[in-house]
This record gives sequence, structure tokens and C-alpha cells, in this order.
Amino acid sequence: MTKPKDIKQSFFTKDKSFYKTYFSMMVIVALQNLVAYSVNMADNIMLGSYSQNALSGAATVNQIFFMVQQFALSIGNALVVLASQYWGQKRISPIRTLTGIALKLGFLCSAAIIALCALFPEPLLRIFTGSPEIMAEGKEYLSLIQ
Repeated sequence: MTKPKDIKQSFFTKDKSFYKTYFSMMVIVALQNLVAYSVNMADNIMLGSYSQNALSGAATVNQIFFMVQQFALSIGNALVVLASQYWGQKRISPIRTLTGIALKLGFLCSAAIIALCALFPEPLLRIFTGSPEIMAEGKEYLSLIQ
């Protein structure tokens, strides 16, 4: 199929409402990440001045919560993939159903990991470190942030 020469294809859209929505969402996500990384940096600065083991324990616990974030991200990405197919078909009802399923699944995964952290902190920390001193500091830090 040949395209007429007078129609230009562009990667960018000229729809201003799209860019308004896109940049407002982008600012919100950027601010969310800024807050999360600022809190993490403040933890590192405070704990670094306290002791090396405390900083290592907090970093170990942060690895657990990094895994939680990865689970949440994978659930969200799966939702986007499935929902985009329905969006293309202009079927909104299944998108609402999928969103509910994704929210419930995310909540269940988060609750399960928090329960594991509360009930079995040492085996979880042992996955990431073998040092008893770091595990003790990580266990204390974990009890504070739950």
C-alpha cells in the first residue's frame, strides 16, 4: 500500500490535551520518586553517621522492599498490557475489572510480604546477608519501619 506524498507521518501528536495530561502525570510520578529517594537518602545519611553496620542493615532491608516494588511494578505492567488490548477494542468494562484484580493482587502481595517481614525477619535478611551484626541491625530497622 502506498502513502500519498502530501501526508506527513510524525512521531509526535499535535493534540495539546495529550501533552497536558502526559506532563501533569509525569510531574506527579517525578515528585513521588523524589520523595522516595529523598527519604532513602536521609536514612543513609543518618545511619551512616551512626555506624557502618546500621547503614548496611538498612540497605539490606531496602533490598527486601525493592523486591516488593518490583512485584508491584510487574502487576501494574501486566495490567497495562491487558487493559491496552481492551482499550483498543473500546471495551471499558473489562478494564475496570482488571484494575480491581490488580489492586487486590497488589494488596495481597504487599500484605504477605509485610507479614513475612514481621514473622520471619531473620530468614528474609539471611537471603541478602550472612553477617549476624548486619542482620541484627536490619531486624531492628525493619521493626521500626513496619
